[in-house]
Amino acid sequence: MQSVKSLGSAIFLPLILISATLISGCSSAPEFKSRAANLTGKSQLTEQEVLDIDPLTEITEHDIQQALKEANKDSFLIPKNSPIVLVQSGANIPDAAMQQEMMKYYNISVYSGLSPTKPKTPIARKNAEQALLPQPNYIKSLRLAAAKARQNKIVVYWGSFEQGLPDKDNTKIVWLPYHNGDILRETKYLRYSIRFATVDVKSGMWVMYTPPNTESEFINVAFQSSQNKLNQVTEVKESAYVEAAKNFAERFEKLR
Repeated sequence: MQSVKSLGSAIFLPLILISATLISGCSSAPEFKSRAANLTGKSQLTEQEVLDIDPLTEITEHDIQQALKEANKDSFLIPKNSPIVLVQSGANIPDAAMQQEMMKYYNISVYSGLSPTKPKTPIARKNAEQALLPQPNYIKSLRLAAAKARQNKIVVYWGSFEQGLPDKDNTKIVWLPYHNGDILRETKYLRYSIRFATVDVKSGMWVMYTPPNTESEFINVAFQSSQNKLNQVTEVKESAYVEAAKNFAERFEKLR
């Protein structure tokens, strides 16, 4: 099996993939909420941080034309077994299941996906001077680390759970976001939506990609254990990783 490395300040350290062990128990909404809290990320990266977009910077027509010229020079082709940096938004390291899937196609290193611009403690949030301090440029710091480690591409992904409910006429499915609460009783389907941002280390050029969603039927019965719910939710997420990694690899083997 290929080794996975942690990329930080251009230093690589061996990383052991660790899967969370779930303990079965009685069904209760508070219990499910607490045990499902790690299924969605915290302190998510924004697209502005990943794509290096500053909405306050004045843009000229020359800037746009220059960007078009640069974009035509670069290729986003990522051949199999290429070295990439993998980042999961809102997580210290990408989920083990996603690492394993991406390792089938690439030599991966990992990096933190926690936003550096968001305060991490209540004290920091109350500190009025925090907003006056210069904020670190996340993607440029990562590009520098990746360049020192001879990595060519950075792949950041966002994942979000959605629950599908019948509409009031019971004619179609309406998808609602899931935010670590209990799953709604009317839920019939679950899906884990993933989107990627790939950034070229050399140029900073980027491309977004959203693979097709994978949906699964959700079995929600009375007195269902928290373990049973978590098993279904985890299976949906891991299935989404399998398909997303496969679709990503197929697309970027051909994309220029």
